[in-house]
Amino acid sequence: MGVLGLGIGIVRPPAPQNKKFLLTKLISLLLSQAICPHNLQMPQEKAPAPPQSTIPAPLTPGPGANGPLVTEAEAHPVVMYDAENPRSLINLVPERIREKIQAHLFDLENEPLFSKDEQALYKYLRENEATPSATDNRLRLKFWMEYDYCQHFHSKGIDIARVYAGICTYEYFRKQYLGNPKKVAWMLCPPTGYMVKANEALEFGMEEIRDILSAPHQVGTKVDPKLGELKLKITQFLHTVVKGAPVQRVVNAHLSGKQAAAVVSQSMTITNTAELDRQLNALKERERQMTNGGATVVVRAKPTEE
Repeated sequence: MGVLGLGIGIVRPPAPQNKKFLLTKLISLLLSQAICPHNLQMPQEKAPAPPQSTIPAPLTPGPGANGPLVTEAEAHPVVMYDAENPRSLINLVPERIREKIQAHLFDLENEPLFSKDEQALYKYLRENEATPSATDNRLRLKFWMEYDYCQHFHSKGIDIARVYAGICTYEYFRKQYLGNPKKVAWMLCPPTGYMVKANEALEFGMEEIRDILSAPHQVGTKVDPKLGELKLKITQFLHTVVKGAPVQRVVNAHLSGKQAAAVVSQSMTITNTAELDRQLNALKERERQMTNGGATVVVRAKPTEE
């Protein structure tokens, strides 16, 4: 037998540590727990506010989801010659242009030019052999486009170079255009909005159509066939606008040679109106049976060889 030896070891307790050392360790432990990042509740900094956009709101949308935009001249009243208003038209043009405009305004002979609306001014110019030309109309439209741009983006003033660019030279604009009070008055006359003009023309057209329909096409026993035909066409047109165009439903059927010949031969031999009505009713019934759930079924039978 082997001898089992047991060894007994004596574990000595750790040497007592210094009280000052233990106190320091305890304080360190407490401080580490107190300033742990997970235990700290740091004050939350507020996120900086996003910078305010300097771009103004978009132009006012017109009628309908896809309607044209309304210009600044249409959305807000145009202030023309108020010298105390910094956003008036007379204060938005360059100084050299302002002087020429004011020279025409202060001339009493030009008073009829600057006191009319668009329609009245155009009639006045036409009667005085000064009908606006294509160049005059282009410069006028460009001028008011620049006015809208200036007001919308709050620009300091109208860039006159952008007005005549692509239309005429500066010399022509300064001498031949700004020197003519009739042309200046036409350029400074605010144009009517496109949709306003279109809607007004549509209303006028409908009134004219109503007058035509109201005109008597029969006097006594005599009938005016041309006026009657015109009324019929107008009525058909209005019916299409209000009710919509009629929808035709067609059933296509490819027949064999014998079937097609039989159908043609039978249709040529029908002389009785009642028989013709019966055939038409049979075709309508056949179309109804071939219709499934409101959808038209097209039968395409492959022709057979003779």
